[in-house]
Amino acid sequence: MGGRSTGPISQRSRLPLCSAVRRSEALARVVRSLMPASVAGSWRGEKGESSACVRALSFLADCAAHRRFTTGRCRPPQIFRSKSDLLMSTRRASRPAVEAQIGQIIDGDFEIIDSLGAGSHADVFLARQRSVGGRRLAIKMLSYLYLSLPEADGRRAAAAMLKEAELLGHLQSPCFVKVYRTGFATDRRPYIALELAEGPTLGQVFAFRPAWEPHQMLTVLRQWAEGLAELHARGWVHRDVTPANCIVGESILHGLRVLTYDLGTATALTERPDRFAVGWLKEHPPGTPAYMAPEQALGNMVDTRADQFALACIAYEWLTGARAVPADATRANQVLEYLRSNSPIAKVPVSELRKGIPRAVDDVFAQALHRDPTRRFSDIRQFIKILGEAFPAKKSVFTDPTFFQRLFSRKSS
Repeated sequence: MGGRSTGPISQRSRLPLCSAVRRSEALARVVRSLMPASVAGSWRGEKGESSACVRALSFLADCAAHRRFTTGRCRPPQIFRSKSDLLMSTRRASRPAVEAQIGQIIDGDFEIIDSLGAGSHADVFLARQRSVGGRRLAIKMLSYLYLSLPEADGRRAAAAMLKEAELLGHLQSPCFVKVYRTGFATDRRPYIALELAEGPTLGQVFAFRPAWEPHQMLTVLRQWAEGLAELHARGWVHRDVTPANCIVGESILHGLRVLTYDLGTATALTERPDRFAVGWLKEHPPGTPAYMAPEQALGNMVDTRADQFALACIAYEWLTGARAVPADATRANQVLEYLRSNSPIAKVPVSELRKGIPRAVDDVFAQALHRDPTRRFSDIRQFIKILGEAFPAKKSVFTDPTFFQRLFSRKSS
């Protein structure tokens, strides 16, 4: 399915899985791949009036094994401590449309080796560049699953992906991956060849060890803030600063290296609000609700202070192990409703959730997480600087840049 030429992506009638029946069957296969093996073997997709996808979802919801898993009585494998990590990893590894692309040669040079991840618009693959001695890198391409959706706008999504590549090409901070090449596959889907970012995401770090010492947290956040500050200085706002979009790696030149990736939601500060969000209802803005600023949740114009709000949410969670937005993060609607209300953000001060935290830290978070963006700090660097000054001075323990990798490997083994 992934290897056949389908014509220009703007011609939706010629895309794979274009018909409602085939799209439903494809989604059913995705759902079936998420079932426990013992359950998937007994499911036959009985005929009925509902679509194949609905039948699969209904069966999965009624499955006792699935209920045990989703209610926490069935513990996931050790390497995946969160349900979302496990489900996403299974989806990435077994989705038929993704598997079909393994082994393909893109643009005559990039050999697809494995799947690295999937988002709402694109799939990311591990690849080998044959023209330069087999260099390992990442290939990001528009996904067939996205292009099969009725609301998909292939032309717009392709333009957004190429815009992301152009933006990454201008950024000089070591916090951003390098762009090696852009182009089009044989089926006219655009791709970006990117530097391979290796290491655990902050989301994985949180799952293994939720609360860290303040000076450890600040070592990472300072570097992250520097990268975002360059993005802001160039007139852009990220709009999706989350633990899942940050990799803690290492570099010979830079030691500990914090990598921000996935600029697909980034927008110029001069642009109008972008209400186009694939996979969401139309009233849902792009971004991750648990780390979204209230003005972004309302669909209003956002500026760099929206990224500051998100980074403050991450810092709050890193210090306390609790979310700054006290709503069920697994239910996007509930989080968005909370953000759109007048309910307080981070209503429990950090000093009350964790002993030994100075009260001055509470004041910093109260300002950075203020509902009114004009009441926040002037820029993201100032927020991190004042947050660091609120803690007693202490030398960073991260003299070894492999700290996170060693910790993650030890916990995973």
